[in-house]
Amino acid sequence: GDATVEKAVVRLQKILLSSLNALQVTYYQHAPEDVTDLVKKDLAGVKDAAIYLDTARDDKLVNLARFRELTRAIQAQRKTAGLHVKDVISLKLHVADAKFLEFLQKNTESIKDAVTASDVDFAKEKQAHEEKAEDVEFSFGFSKR
Repeated sequence: GDATVEKAVVRLQKILLSSLNALQVTYYQHAPEDVTDLVKKDLAGVKDAAIYLDTARDDKLVNLARFRELTRAIQAQRKTAGLHVKDVISLKLHVADAKFLEFLQKNTESIKDAVTASDVDFAKEKQAHEEKAEDVEFSFGFSKR
């Protein structure tokens, strides 16, 4: 019935948002005409259904992708350092790209939540662990609290 369909749609939306790193999911009867970078994917085993992906990337999407790479790199280094999930760190970040730095400064709480940090210091000098996300280089260091 309708409740089953509604549950399935909500579940599909959650899956699409997380696995595609999407910001939103919009449902249409037909392909939207106002989207230029559209990729059509047919759904295997589902008659008369397709997913249309808008592959255009704006600054927000690019910065979110960089953010994920940054937090992934920090988490990987935490693991290498033998830290546990609940271990709190003090984080130092160096980002030369002004736009990405501004994005990170506006999202400091999200950084702290993602990497279990009590504080984030935006350093002027490069730090011990150098990485690259998309086209932006960054470095970081941390100490256990």
